[in-house]
This record gives sequence, structure tokens and C-alpha cells, in this order.
Amino acid sequence: YLHAETWGKMQGANALVTAYIVWALSRGSLAPELEQSVEYLAAQPLPADPYPAAMHALALTTAAPDSPAAQKAREHLAGLARVETAGVSWQTEVQTGVYARGNAAAQETTALAVMALMQDAERSARSASGLSWLTSQRQARGAWSTTQATVLALEALLTDAGTKKAAKGRLAVGDTSMQIREQDFDVVRTVGLASAEGDHEVTASLSGEGTLSLQLAVQRYVPVADAKRSSTTPLTLAMDWPKEPLKAGTRSAVAVKLEVNRPVRMPTLQISMPAGVTVDKAALAAMGARAEVAGRMVTIYLERLTPETPFVGSIPFTPRRAGHLSPGVSTAFPYYSPDLAIHTLPARLTIAP
Repeated sequence: YLHAETWGKMQGANALVTAYIVWALSRGSLAPELEQSVEYLAAQPLPADPYPAAMHALALTTAAPDSPAAQKAREHLAGLARVETAGVSWQTEVQTGVYARGNAAAQETTALAVMALMQDAERSARSASGLSWLTSQRQARGAWSTTQATVLALEALLTDAGTKKAAKGRLAVGDTSMQIREQDFDVVRTVGLASAEGDHEVTASLSGEGTLSLQLAVQRYVPVADAKRSSTTPLTLAMDWPKEPLKAGTRSAVAVKLEVNRPVRMPTLQISMPAGVTVDKAALAAMGARAEVAGRMVTIYLERLTPETPFVGSIPFTPRRAGHLSPGVSTAFPYYSPDLAIHTLPARLTIAP
């Protein structure tokens, strides 16, 4: 499904599709066969938006790095960067090939731009600054906003690491020390630091040779009622849990309604179920949407919603034991724009014996 949607969107953009294919094939053994494709890209006008401009420059740089067209494309791309506190980024106004918008799209675009510019000695400083911005976008759990953003950001970081001398020696972060070996110096390592109120100072040092990158990430929990909500989200999520006491062993259901104020591609629901209940997977599959159950989480993947066609469904479940239970926080978001997520307040269920 994802590939069909992606290519369906891109079919009208011949230059973008060609750039994507050239980038892919020129890294293998087919590079000599791409001469006509490179000539086609070189004859195209330089894209005004950073996303197609980054793909255009990366394709030409990978296939013909020293060509005048590649040099011109990189120069144009470098001029589209936005200077920020954490470095430079490339902010796109269009959806990417996987329907990402907003910050997730900026992460994809910046990773593509960095990979194009890091092969240009004259613009290595701008590439390094783009890597700094990408690193600042990494979440506390180690990933970026979306799967595609994570893949491209990691590829950019690994490509950069491949151009540097491998680090080796002993790394000290606070009170933790570890050995860094040349053969795996680019593997991500996580060091947990003590949590306490007030100001903190973290020291890090490498006794050896080479260079390592360090990111400091902070993770905290807040009441869902105080959680930051996107002011631009197109989604409205309503969960109708049973209000009367339930009985253990007796089937019940939660009603779900997801509405949008504009067409949304690939909206995703993550519904948190209470502990100690069994979800009816057969009934879930009969809803007609792709759904999966992992632990207490029910995830529903939808293809497309419009204001005229909201999603309305029901998730049957059977409580296995008595008690007072909370299903937790449920979330809805466009799959490739998680910064547009909306959350529901947790309910409270009473299960009688």
C-alpha cells in the first residue's frame, strides 16, 4: 500500500522520480548506464523547494559528482538552507514521497541535503552544520520523528562517519566509562544519568584518537491534561468507554470516532486498552482497516480520511478479572506527521466479579 501511494503521488513529477532512481542505481554497478538520465536531470530547471532540490542535487552528486550540473545543484541547494540555533536545516513546503509534512519532512529533506553537500569540499561546513541540526532532532529513545526520517538521518550520519578516521580509546561520560573500538566506534551507545532537580553539568572525554558525536537528551513525563497539543492538527478523536460497571468474563466494547477538518493521508490510531482484558481480534479485522494488537496497544492504520468520511468503529473486549482499571492515553496522528498528534484523557472502568 505505501509504495502504491508514494509512487501514485510522484508519477506526475518526472524529474523527482528520475532523481530518486538515479540516486539509488548510481550507488551500485549500473552507474555507466545512467548517462542519459543524468543528462535529463542536468537539463531540468533547479527546483525552488528544498525537498526536490535536495533529491536533485544528491542524484547528480552521486552519479556525476564533478559535473558542472552537480556543482550548480549543490550551490543552489546550499542557498536554500535555513540557519537555526542548532545548525542549518532545509524546511520544505511540500509533502515528501511518504506524505511527511512539517518537522518530519524537514528531517528527511535535511538528511538528503547533507548527503549531497558532504561530498563538496567547499560546502563541508554547511553539511556539518546540517548534521548538527539533525542530531538535535533525535528523540530521547534514539529515533527521529518517523521511520523514513530515521532511515535517512542514520544514513547521513553513517555516511559522514565513513569519511572520518575511526575513533578508539576509552570514553568517559560522567561516572560511566566504556571502551571504544575502531571496528564499532559508530555504534550508538546510551548512558543513563541520574535524575534530580536543579542544574547539572555533564562531562565527557575520549582518551584515545578520533572524533565522536555526543547528544544529551532529556525525557520527562507530564499529566496528559498538561501535554502540549498541536494547534494545527486536523484531527479530532473521541473515545466512548462504557460508563456503567462491567462484569468480568462479559464482552463489552469501546466506540471510536476519528474526524478530520481536511483530507488526511494515512491517519493512524493507537488505542490503549486496560490491563487484564482480551481484545476480539476477529471483530477487529472485520472493521475493514489494517489493525494489529501488541500488548495493551491496538493500532489501526487508515488509508485516507476526509471531512465527509470520518472513521467510526468499535473495539470489542472482554475483561478477565475484577477491579478498577484505566485504559490509558489513546492517540491519533498522520503516520508521517506525528507532531500533529492528538491525545485523549484516560477513562476509568469498574469491573465487577
